[in-house]
Formats: sequence, structure tokens, C-alpha cells
Amino acid sequence: KLKEKNIMGWTDYFSDFRNIVYMDICEKKNTASCYTPRGIIFGNINAFSGNIFRRDCIDNHPEILQAGYSLLENTLFWYCIRLAEIPKQEIPNKFAELAKNEFQPYYECTISCENEFVSTIGKLLDKVEGQPSCYELFVIFYIVINKINGRDIDDITNYYLYWEPHCTPCPYIYAVWLNNSGIDGVIINGMRNIVANIGSNLRYVGIGKKENNVHNPAVWCLLPRNMKTIDIDGWKNIYQRFEDVKTAPQKNWGELCDKLSIKWSDTLLETTMWGKENLYTTKDSAVTGYDLKPVYNT
Repeated sequence: KLKEKNIMGWTDYFSDFRNIVYMDICEKKNTASCYTPRGIIFGNINAFSGNIFRRDCIDNHPEILQAGYSLLENTLFWYCIRLAEIPKQEIPNKFAELAKNEFQPYYECTISCENEFVSTIGKLLDKVEGQPSCYELFVIFYIVINKINGRDIDDITNYYLYWEPHCTPCPYIYAVWLNNSGIDGVIINGMRNIVANIGSNLRYVGIGKKENNVHNPAVWCLLPRNMKTIDIDGWKNIYQRFEDVKTAPQKNWGELCDKLSIKWSDTLLETTMWGKENLYTTKDSAVTGYDLKPVYNT
């Protein structure tokens, strides 16, 4: 029975908290809502395995929306389930209040154009009949985030939403939560050569500093664990190695387009954030596009 739930050991058993995703199983489904997207693309990506790179590749695709790379995206689940419990008319201001307290000192860079952000949430909520579900709030946040960043959405049913809650302890719960909504989905299980993965992480924590040398056990505690692949009933799966996407993008992104039945876009061969070229910078270099240095440098 435990293996059926992808629990393979005692550590998994005692640290697992996936039952949280079933708490609103009696809540109305999202399928009859005006805020029902075409589907979900769920990123189950190991840290330091092309997380930002993948977002940047899909950023400009005409049929996919992403939510930036921010604290809000990573914590969206918790805002949606809390805000769904308060009266609809109070949600915009309550969100601003919560975010100001919880995102400090990064509130300003996480929630740009606060007044427009809050008022747009209110306008979108006016179209919801009755109290919004947590799933409807999830989609509304995507529409607002994209609008604030210059991408107006006319009909959400035309779009897939890409969501990768980054550095979360158990991404399975978020995938099951969205699956409970009745929305179709595809899971990208992303991985990277483990040597390059660890090398990237050690550079990130500052391996050149005396206190951060490889003999310091605290440094190794920061290393990401390999995420388990996620398999959800009714959702499709794609397995992507970072190195394969970098060296054969047409093949790997073409597989995603085929799974989703969406058209190919050459924007998948670019790395942008909100339509502008995005550089992935480290202390040593800046990488953009399909530069192969991250593939061969460890």
C-alpha cells in the first residue's frame, strides 16, 4: 500500500504530509468556472537542474503562461488555500496584508505595482459566481502576474499554466492538489547529471570561501536531494535531462508540444523573462540561451 503512494522507506513515511492536499476534496471543482485553463504543466525539477532555464525557454510561447521566478510563485498554494476561506470581497486587501508581512524584505520586488495588482484581483473576482475556490484563485493569480508584466490574457482557456514551486519539500502535494481540480496536466520530471548538479550548487553557496569548503559538513547539508518522479492518475509525464534539453532542444521541446497538442514556437529556442532576454548570472559568468558551458563545466 505504501509503495502505491510512492513511499519507499521509513523516512518517507514519517516525513510525508501529502494528506493536506485532500482537505478540500469536497470543494466545488474548477471545470465549470470561467477561470479554467487549458491545462497545467507541472515542473518537478531538481534544484540546480535548469529550473530558471526552462522557465525562460517557455516564457514567450503563445500558448503557455508562466508566473516568473519569485516567492509568490513558490508559495502560491498557501495563499490560495487561505484566501479561499475568507469572504470574496476581502480577498484582495487580505492578500496584500499577508504578502507584506510574509515577503519582507522582498515585498517590493515580488509584488510590483501593488495598487494595480490588488485592484486587478478584485476585478477578476467579480466575474466569479459566489465564493471562489482555491483553484480559481490560483488561475486568477496567474492572470494578474502576467498582466502586471505586460501580457494581457483575453481567454484563459487557450493557455497552459507552467508551475514549478521551487525548493519545496514535497512537490507531490501541489501536483495532487491541482489534479483534484479536474484540470488536465502534464508533469515535467527534470533532472541533471549529478556531478554537474553538485558542482553548480557548491558554486552557488560560495565554495571559494574558507568556511564553505568541501570538508565543511554544513555545505553538504545544503545540497539538493534528488526528487522522486511524480506519477498522477490522468496526467501525462515527460522526463527531461537538462543536458538533453540544452543539446537537442527541438527534440525535447517538440515532445512537450506533442503531448500538449500545441504548436511549435521558435521562442522555445530563446531564454527570456517577460519577453526580454534573460541572463543567468553567477560570480564567474553569465549564461543565456543554449550556451553549453553549464553542460560541460562541473
